[in-house]
Amino acid sequence: MNELSPIRKKLRLVRAYVSGRPVFCTWQVTYACNFRCGFCSYWKEDVNYSAEARAREATLGDFRLGAAKIGELGSLLVNLSGGEPFVRHDLCEIVNIFAGQHFPLLTTNGWFVTAQNARELWQAGLWGISVSLDFAGAQQHDANRGVKGAAERARRAIEILSNTREHRHQRVNLMCVLNDRNLGDVEELIRFAAAYDASFMIQPYAAFKSGKSEFVPQCESVPELLRLKKRYRNFVSNRHFLSRFERFYGRGGVPQCRAGRAFFNVDNFMNVQKCVEFREEKVGNLRELDAVEMLRRLNTEQERNQCRACWYNCRGEVESLYSVSGFLGAAPTLLR
Repeated sequence: MNELSPIRKKLRLVRAYVSGRPVFCTWQVTYACNFRCGFCSYWKEDVNYSAEARAREATLGDFRLGAAKIGELGSLLVNLSGGEPFVRHDLCEIVNIFAGQHFPLLTTNGWFVTAQNARELWQAGLWGISVSLDFAGAQQHDANRGVKGAAERARRAIEILSNTREHRHQRVNLMCVLNDRNLGDVEELIRFAAAYDASFMIQPYAAFKSGKSEFVPQCESVPELLRLKKRYRNFVSNRHFLSRFERFYGRGGVPQCRAGRAFFNVDNFMNVQKCVEFREEKVGNLRELDAVEMLRRLNTEQERNQCRACWYNCRGEVESLYSVSGFLGAAPTLLR
């Protein structure tokens, strides 16, 4: 697989966007996780308890094959997540594979980040990394994530990742999930991120994953989020995306989901779905599917998709690109 220059990859990303092909791929490198979050059930997956299930997860050879196949669509923003991706000891190799043609991103709880593996990831070609931190107070975040010390490790990870990056485009991001208790914590989290030259993004909690509606915010959040967006330069969530939080929560969700057309998902076994939350509705396996047939099947799924159950970052931020204001707001961040 030929390694492309950053400029070449950016041109291929723009070409994919203009031609109506996907620009974003979420890729679960494993569903194993060391946390016990109350709003997520991934830590209950078989791969956490079964050596046989872990053995069936994608190999480095699978990732090479998959990266080349989706590369036929263009250079994509590929978010490597889980589970907890750092559970995989070959994570640097995986990042390096995707860095050849794509823009590899990572989402992590921060627990396993060290100065050594941070440097190795940046050197492998990591484009950006998001560390999850939902509360300014350690006790609340730890309780939310089910592990004592989760907040301390997340804060330390942001510091380490910020201090070890090598290039201006390599972005460290604090990712917060808005829930029923943390709107008042958002400004402090933004300031913490800014102290380490890190960006801040937020996405609304959705009961779709866990079925637990008690975490849904009960107060109006958009005016406060837009105020903070205006005040802090490192708050990089798209204004178009933020402005639709209340519509998602209070008016039956955001219609016309582009899952399958603007973005799609690949799971830890190489199965392809229109969205991470539709794992049972796979369009095929990337070991056998060619890029043309995969795209045809994903487009078919998108045409009949009526889902309004989420407004996750992986949906809303990408869909913001398809409005004039959203595109203009996101372009400097995406293409710097």
